Amino acid sequence: MRDVRRLADDVMPLLLFLHGDVRESTRRAVPERGRSWVDYWSRVVEEDHAVGGPALERIVHYQERSQTQKQADLDILRSTGWFLLDLDATAPAEDVLAQALAGLGLWRPA
Repeated sequence: MRDVRRLADDVMPLLLFLHGDVRESTRRAVPERGRSWVDYWSRVVEEDHAVGGPALERIVHYQERSQTQKQADLDILRSTGWFLLDLDATAPAEDVLAQALAGLGLWRPA
């Protein structure tokens, strides 16, 4: 990550990390992304041999289990100098945008 960070220095990279409650995020994703999203994640979960049960429960369980690794990845990114904005993705879209703009030191006209 340090090597990639050095290579990207000239373009001033920014990483946005959208976090939120996995169950709520999954519930919101289904109507927004449709059946193909559920089918894709069902295949991922199946390949990982996650627990049985309804598709959405298996997806939530898989996502919750992966949180520890995601946090470790974020810690590595921070330690190697990446500029990382951690945003609450459970907020309404306008609020997420406002979080991002505030994190960048920008403002948004009313």
